[in-house]
Amino acid sequence: GLLKERKAHFDEVSSQLEAEKKAHAKTKENVKKLMEFKTKAVAKIKHAARNISILKERDQKLQAMVKEANKKSKSNSEGEAAKAAMNAANAALEATSKAQQKTLQSVISSVSKRKTALSAAAASCKGVKQSIGAVKKMLGDLPSAVLDMEDILMKAFAARDKIMSGATNKLLKDYKREVKLRRKYFNELQELKGNIRVYCRVRPIIGRDKNSPVCVKFPNDKDDMSMTIRPAEGGSVSYEFEQIFRLDATQDQVFKEVSGLVTSVTDGYNVCIFAYGQTGSGKTYTMQGNKENPGIYYRAIQHLFDVCKERKNVNFDVQLSLLEIYNDNIKDLISPKEDSQPKLVPREGRNGIEVPGLTIRSISDIEDVRRAMALGIKHRSVGETKMNK
Repeated sequence: GLLKERKAHFDEVSSQLEAEKKAHAKTKENVKKLMEFKTKAVAKIKHAARNISILKERDQKLQAMVKEANKKSKSNSEGEAAKAAMNAANAALEATSKAQQKTLQSVISSVSKRKTALSAAAASCKGVKQSIGAVKKMLGDLPSAVLDMEDILMKAFAARDKIMSGATNKLLKDYKREVKLRRKYFNELQELKGNIRVYCRVRPIIGRDKNSPVCVKFPNDKDDMSMTIRPAEGGSVSYEFEQIFRLDATQDQVFKEVSGLVTSVTDGYNVCIFAYGQTGSGKTYTMQGNKENPGIYYRAIQHLFDVCKERKNVNFDVQLSLLEIYNDNIKDLISPKEDSQPKLVPREGRNGIEVPGLTIRSISDIEDVRRAMALGIKHRSVGETKMNK
């Protein structure tokens, strides 16, 4: 309430200042007009003074003429001429007197108008002076009002910050509880799906298979995760899996099925995804893919970066290592010393199976992964089998 009262007082002072400013401007304009009027009046008075001076000179001359005429009127011979001259002098004197009266009336009228205008200006200036005094008084009171208002605002801001701080802490606490519950339920869901899951992906027909019949048959119900294999030698064998990806399955569909496991990594769970199958069955395409259609490797790590970015209140350090097990030997595929690698032997560690001496790189984006994978592919062992002759 006090804050509103101070604000109303401040607004009132501001409006009065604005009104006084307008009145001052108007008075200034009136004074300017008065000065112009004064200049014109002074000019008129000077002009009238000159006229009066001229009329006085003429009056003096006429009086001299009258005297001369009176003297001449005494002479009989010049009586008539003197009389005529006297009449002319009297007429001129009367005209001069009238002109003097007219000029004097004009000067008196001009001076009267000037006095009236000056009186109005004096009254206006007196009003302005009083208004300026009132404004000065208000301005004198303004600093204390501002200080009071500042104190009130500071207290209001402090109260608001306290309320917001409490609300923020409550929201943060609720958020952390919800995140904890979400992680719990999410990972319980992953466990319900099975800690160990076996998926099957059937490779579509490719160039070299064009003349071969499809030996795999699926049920009409797409939710039925079973399939039947009919070998060329006859008979049939049926299998069931947690998920079957048929011939038309895309890379994106395969990854969506395992993406939940990648999210569990950021919750502290150990996750392993690997492909198993004979040469030419599509393992490399499923896991690695190509630039236009990447496989699980790249999609999983990109998803991992996205989840880490969403969880801004946690700092993540993502590291990568790349190894190959070939003929029972472990090979470090991103080692800087390819030709002189020490023998790598796995062992049981605090966090599971570990390989001491394996190269580990910190990565910050998907391009780091691509460079490491390119180096690993270059160092892979390639051997000939009956399937890839």
